[in-house]
Amino acid sequence: MAGPRPIPKDTAAVLTPKALADCLNLGLLLDRLNPWEPMGSKWDLAFHVEERKKVQEQWQWLPATRSSGEAKGLWLSDQQGDRRTRLLDEPLLRQSHVDTALLNAHRVRWERLVAHYGADEESDLRFDLWTDARLAIGLGSDSVLETAITLHRIYGFPIIPGSALKGLTRIWALLELAATLGVPALNYEEFLARKGPQVQNKRQTPLNLLEGLLEADLDTEDEKKQGALQKALDKPKDEEPVKDAGGAILNMNLTQFREHQDVRVFRAVFGYLSRTGGAVFFDAIPVEVPRLVADVMNVHYPDYYRDEKGETPPADDQNPNPVSFLTVAEGAAFRFAVGGRRQNNTSDLACAQMARIWLEQALREAGVGAKTVAGYGYFGDYHPVEFGQAEPETGIPDESPDKPKGVQGEGPRPLSKKHEQEIKSLTDEVMRRLYENDA
Repeated sequence: MAGPRPIPKDTAAVLTPKALADCLNLGLLLDRLNPWEPMGSKWDLAFHVEERKKVQEQWQWLPATRSSGEAKGLWLSDQQGDRRTRLLDEPLLRQSHVDTALLNAHRVRWERLVAHYGADEESDLRFDLWTDARLAIGLGSDSVLETAITLHRIYGFPIIPGSALKGLTRIWALLELAATLGVPALNYEEFLARKGPQVQNKRQTPLNLLEGLLEADLDTEDEKKQGALQKALDKPKDEEPVKDAGGAILNMNLTQFREHQDVRVFRAVFGYLSRTGGAVFFDAIPVEVPRLVADVMNVHYPDYYRDEKGETPPADDQNPNPVSFLTVAEGAAFRFAVGGRRQNNTSDLACAQMARIWLEQALREAGVGAKTVAGYGYFGDYHPVEFGQAEPETGIPDESPDKPKGVQGEGPRPLSKKHEQEIKSLTDEVMRRLYENDA
């Protein structure tokens, strides 16, 4: 990616601090109008402040410029300053920078689009969930700010891409199918033994082997290809974890595997080599303007992580490297939708119903986006969330200035009791409609 470029003089003359503060496109601000300045021989992020310092026994406010990661942290915030610092530049999150009218108009068009694929207002293929924790979506995408957040590329409000939701749903459904067939996931040590960085001849895991079979053209009539597929089916049976589990896959031949009810449903929903899946996943959009909050990853041992030879220990004398990033706050409502690929096709609508159940389960129990292991990205039912805001403080600074305080959410909500019965009945319905279509 090309580095930052100075804004043309005629453009810079128009972009007063008030114009930037009033901009209603967060994507434009993050991608094009972030605060870069020439510093010596290079360009760097800059944020201007005043520091309260003691000069000749007198407290004075003195101008200072923060750069690099510290400047980014100040800009990606809603800070008001503290006893030691007075902010001169405007932090990004003091305003939402989302055009409410455009968001509402986009939602109306989105609802018309998903209704065309069966997710209308009367169906349960369109549903709302609320963030139970902060949501970090698109954190590792390319960005001039090092960290990113996924926004609508035209209007600049946060979205969750349909491709991410399909991937989340597919891995959730794959794990459920694997458990049914007796193909367990490996623990961390077993995984490293097969695919770790020190392993020369890396081996596929049992889940990899199962996924390859699900994506293959199992309906082929070519005897040579059928023989290859049968060998591929026998590979997971030789794996120790699968043998120990004693699952149903151990006694299956290729025909039995292909006709297994859960295998057929999985392939019907997500597709395989010679056929597209019956379910379509749409981008999830915010119901209302969501609140954004700044967060920090603090790399305490940067020298240890950079050392590829493994000679540097994770010692406490290394300088921490705080990395700021934007998240959607807890309590934000998002609207999700899954539709049938072909309009008014009963089989595809049944697939969409199945995918919708899997998607909601995955959002509630696995989370979406980055840092889900740390508790980010989980969704649940509505519950009120209160936010605190630090006020600027003046006076003589002490050694422990107050920090902003806020009320946190209550954590992930449990699944509703209906899911197990819904999955069973929907599986039967998908199979019934698949057989009707085959006939």
